[in-house]
Amino acid sequence: VHTHTRRRPLRRRVCAMCKVLDLEARYHKVEAPAAATHELLHFLLGMGLGWISVPALSVEAAQLQLEQPEGLQITALTGAVGTVGSSIVVPAFLALQSCAATEIDLWVRIALAAHLLATLLGASLSHATVGGASVVLYLIAFLGSLAANLQRLAAMPWVMQHGSHASVSWLLAGGNFTALVCALLGVWQQPGGEARISVGGYFGLLALVVLAAAASYILLRRRRSAAAALDLSPTSLMKRSPSSVMAEQPGGDGGGGASGGGSASLSLWPLPRFATHAEVALCTATNALVQTLCWVMIGFFVPFAANHAAGGVREGSVLLGYTAEMSTVAVFVGSVCSAYLPNAALHCWATMAAMLACFFAVAALAFGAHLPAPCLLLQCVCTTARFIDGLVTPLLYRRAGEAFDGGEKQAVTQWQGCCSIVFTATLTWAAVAVVKSGAMGS
Repeated sequence: VHTHTRRRPLRRRVCAMCKVLDLEARYHKVEAPAAATHELLHFLLGMGLGWISVPALSVEAAQLQLEQPEGLQITALTGAVGTVGSSIVVPAFLALQSCAATEIDLWVRIALAAHLLATLLGASLSHATVGGASVVLYLIAFLGSLAANLQRLAAMPWVMQHGSHASVSWLLAGGNFTALVCALLGVWQQPGGEARISVGGYFGLLALVVLAAAASYILLRRRRSAAAALDLSPTSLMKRSPSSVMAEQPGGDGGGGASGGGSASLSLWPLPRFATHAEVALCTATNALVQTLCWVMIGFFVPFAANHAAGGVREGSVLLGYTAEMSTVAVFVGSVCSAYLPNAALHCWATMAAMLACFFAVAALAFGAHLPAPCLLLQCVCTTARFIDGLVTPLLYRRAGEAFDGGEKQAVTQWQGCCSIVFTATLTWAAVAVVKSGAMGS
């Protein structure tokens, strides 16, 4: 009898475990399609919130530098105008957030509208000039930069309110997929040959991509409204399985997320308390360096490096076109890989060393250094740099906010984005000064 009474609690435990496993199987069978749809919508949203106009101008640079009066300097000049947008968006965003308490999703709508306007201008007036200046291209760069920076300041925090870590990666992957579409369209245009599609037609196709992103945004808002009516968020639908609910008992170790997380203000002071957190500081510095080297310094120097490597302007235009397309594919591949990697896979110091090596190689070619296999070297270096950017950028944002919850995690994301934008904008003017000096050619 004594043995029988001891076995009874064990039997009850086994039965309870079987019930949990059965509930888990039913849960994952029902929720897996919902989770996949949720991430797909974030991917589509990212397609219209990333760097659309800037990659488009980069891919079209091979054709534009032969047609526009600025010549080889068109990439640097449109980049400089885009930097004006980057310089404006941070103080405007912080001022309105602190004074008017603007809803965060309003900025998402502004970003979509700016991207749509930029692509429509490119579709209709891309070759318009005033006094020898490509004013419409400058306006496209300004609007595109303004909207793309709002992805980091508003869209990523908006996603973090109800999304998972993977949602952030898929949002950025969507933006990089748009850049991939730009690259594939550029290949279809045959760099160096007769263009199959005009620059205006190119931007017209991108306008359709932005419209698809706007539709996904509307669907996400409807899903959130429906979830709010049921007092359930999309995050809870994906994360709160039966076993996790059983684990969330009083005295457990997972109770920090719900309490106190949502009350943190999204307004950022010049130096918030979390800015001195070791992990936040390292991730912020790494992100600023990666963005500056990849998209400013390397981006500005590549046309001149291609010109020197290929031995002529027309040959350099062909090399530039294929280099831009290969590197754009690399960004997308890197961002997709990040969705399946844990935050611990990030190594900040190795990332910074690799990016510096890529930059010095491109700079050497831009200033006319004689390196072995310069055309192949340029393509490999640019592709590597863009792959690193696509891979580590989502991990940097995710890892920086690991130690924080709720609204404070969103504030960390915005702080990291602000620092990256300000640092990039500052060094852009230095890069423009080098380009305008004529030290690399004209």
